[in-house]
Amino acid sequence: MNKIAVSAFAILLGWSGTSLYARHHIESAYPQRLAELNSNNAFGLHLKKHSFDAGAFSSMATTEFELKTNPCAESPSLSFTIEERFRHDLIRGLGSVKSDINIIINDNKAETAFNSIATKIKKDPLVITGTYSLFGSKVNYDITSPAFNIN
Repeated sequence: MNKIAVSAFAILLGWSGTSLYARHHIESAYPQRLAELNSNNAFGLHLKKHSFDAGAFSSMATTEFELKTNPCAESPSLSFTIEERFRHDLIRGLGSVKSDINIIINDNKAETAFNSIATKIKKDPLVITGTYSLFGSKVNYDITSPAFNIN
């Protein structure tokens, strides 16, 4: 074999190994973080259902939540679904997993209000991205909005 073929094979093997490790890490850590969120919750946010679909290049976590609009009184709850796509590959960088979050509001009135804001400002009113460290328990989310930025 020539040096180029050996180098290409080594890169492919390294990429495959890191991708599988990243997938395993997220697949095992994500449900634990959801359980912590659900147990340490003082805001009336409750986990209804969770699923995790692992793939070779990316994984998708789908979680349904219910939020009491007024935790102190009987009031209707707001249901929403969070879809988080994790990209775990060599192109995105070794040692971290990038994620994109999509929030689906399951309430017509709230969704209409949210879409109205998006139409008026002509851009997405809320963009959430995350970075997961594979060599520790650190998770960083960046929340970007025309009104504010949170890191």
